Amino acid sequence: MQLNYNQFDKYTMNAFPAKIMEEAFVPDEIIGPFFEELRKNVIRYLPICLHLQAKADALVDGQKRTVDEVTAFTLKLCQDLGPDFYNFAIPVCSEGKYLQIEKVELGKSEGSCWNDSMELKVDGSLRDTIYHAHETGHWLSGMEEGVSNARINIKELQSFFLEEMAYEELQNQGGDIAIAAQFFRSARYLQFIRMIPDSLYALAWNKGNENRATIFNDWKISNPTDYEEEFVEKPWFATNLHHSMHRHLFAAPLSVALYQAYKSANEDQQQQMLKTLYKVGSKTTLKDILNVFGIHTVAQLQNAARFAVGSITGGFEPSTVPAYRPEVC
Repeated sequence: MQLNYNQFDKYTMNAFPAKIMEEAFVPDEIIGPFFEELRKNVIRYLPICLHLQAKADALVDGQKRTVDEVTAFTLKLCQDLGPDFYNFAIPVCSEGKYLQIEKVELGKSEGSCWNDSMELKVDGSLRDTIYHAHETGHWLSGMEEGVSNARINIKELQSFFLEEMAYEELQNQGGDIAIAAQFFRSARYLQFIRMIPDSLYALAWNKGNENRATIFNDWKISNPTDYEEEFVEKPWFATNLHHSMHRHLFAAPLSVALYQAYKSANEDQQQQMLKTLYKVGSKTTLKDILNVFGIHTVAQLQNAARFAVGSITGGFEPSTVPAYRPEVC
């Protein structure tokens, strides 16, 4: 099915001014070929998403972290980016003026970020390390203008870029930590990709497309029958689901390719990449970022999608991973 990802429903049009719409959503010529290439390369892995998540949860539960250890880890990532990143992150990463921390039960860790504050719900596991790095990535875009006011369609690229650094650092430590980080990364990113057809379904539903069920046929997954009732009872639900594909679902896999390009670049190129990604604030556009990271054409965008799938799946084959069974959760 040919979709225009930026033909919005009436709810969206009323909720967002035209300028916000332009800055919030990824242009069709970028998101379309990227998602289609993801689909072609990832569909054989989607059936094992739930099993991977269950295994990843068990592994990260066993890796305990204190808040001080989490903070020190994120500051080390920022220090690796440069002294200005490190100095900016010191007051941001520590509990106090900007960061509020709440302790929660195991498995309930999560993070949130606003223009003037961050919140981290910590469960004492390795999840805290990942989510703290992710939310700090949002804040780094405020280095030049004082607040985290990057365009909406690139905010998640900034956070997933630092999250990618976190996974690499954890995997470099070896042992059980490396294994836990590898499984958590694969499960987390595959779950984001698994949500793409859900978001496409929401977009088609909002537009009254009678052929929306073919989306799930294309992705070779089951059609979620409960969505229709959800969409009718909560009109905003479909819209929020649609919007999510322009943020996390797009940024998570793309950041994998961007970070690889960063690692392969020389020092001058790396500095230009970081400046474009973090230091230009509201003036940076998505196309600016793609260009400086070496993605200029549709073919290069498709190559980025293929690389992301290969990196996320980590070399394992679906046939080697046991089928998901609810009792393992």
